[in-house]
Amino acid sequence: MENIMEFIKPELLVLIPALYFIGCMLKKSQAFADKYIPLILGLFGIILCALWVAGTSTLDTTQKILLAVFTAIVQGVIVAGLSVYANQIYKQLTQADDEAVLYAEEIEAEELTDDQLRAVLYQMGQDPAEDATRAELLAMLDAVAEKLQE
Repeated sequence: MENIMEFIKPELLVLIPALYFIGCMLKKSQAFADKYIPLILGLFGIILCALWVAGTSTLDTTQKILLAVFTAIVQGVIVAGLSVYANQIYKQLTQADDEAVLYAEEIEAEELTDDQLRAVLYQMGQDPAEDATRAELLAMLDAVAEKLQE
């Protein structure tokens, strides 16, 4: 993460949270399918970076104009990518527990075999002993479900 931060102009770091919140608004509005939100954020990032580059550069030669276009595109893609990356980290850290709670609530534990109970517990990050009784497996499952609901 440190290495990529070297490629972003410090003045443009503020675009990362700005694009994150734009993405949240786009998702809540449901005007676009989720799969298009990163593309839209990329376009927003490029446009906002282009505005910054145009406002802070002297564009009097073709070389400077091409450099400004290149800078705007690269910086826009990087800040949009980091915004999407931040969103994915947040989702992975919060939704994993939510999914496990929902999964634990849907399980009809009494209908599962001992091996299926062990598999469910492994998926939830537990390591039941091979000689654990059915009652112990059910107790572990209940304990995990309660812990996840906290």
